Amino acid sequence: MRLPVMQLVVTIVLTTYGIKTRATEPGRSEGRSEFRACLDLSLMNLAWLVRTVFVVYLLVWGYRIREVGRRQYVVETSRSANPFSDTVSQSEDDPTLSPGEELYDVIPADSRRRYNLLTGLIEPLITIYLFLAMQLLYIFRRRRCGEVAPHIAQLTSTLLLLFCITLARSITVLSQNMEKRRQRRGRLYLSDGDRS
Repeated sequence: MRLPVMQLVVTIVLTTYGIKTRATEPGRSEGRSEFRACLDLSLMNLAWLVRTVFVVYLLVWGYRIREVGRRQYVVETSRSANPFSDTVSQSEDDPTLSPGEELYDVIPADSRRRYNLLTGLIEPLITIYLFLAMQLLYIFRRRRCGEVAPHIAQLTSTLLLLFCITLARSITVLSQNMEKRRQRRGRLYLSDGDRS
């Protein structure tokens, strides 16, 4: 959760600074902001900002769904402990529900859940597309935008670096999980061999 929030803050701060700061190159870009002087990278950075907002939304939504699942588990175990009770009183110490809020009021509607799941499935494709497009633009426009709009170019390179860090972290976690699975399978095969 920290990395998307960091991307959000860095993108907003550097884009705002690029909008307010005048371009440094005299001539064609004179009097224009860095944002307008290097519009293609600026628009890619804004597209990345929209993508990051969606990622943060999905993370918050996922947290909310886990909390609802946890509360449902607590309610179901409370009912099984006292089967003659029709209602389960909500603990006053539980900060997850507001006063007067019922447990099932916080579960999102079915259509919204489908939208969120679809967005969660499409998000990696959008991220990869934006990364590749941003990388190509950065390669071709780095020199000019670096001179005219240093804040916009710096933001683009920072976002590319953050994406590479996220990708490396994801690959590391994936390889660790695959190794754990292999070890578990090896133990299962060994235990099956002992029985024969």
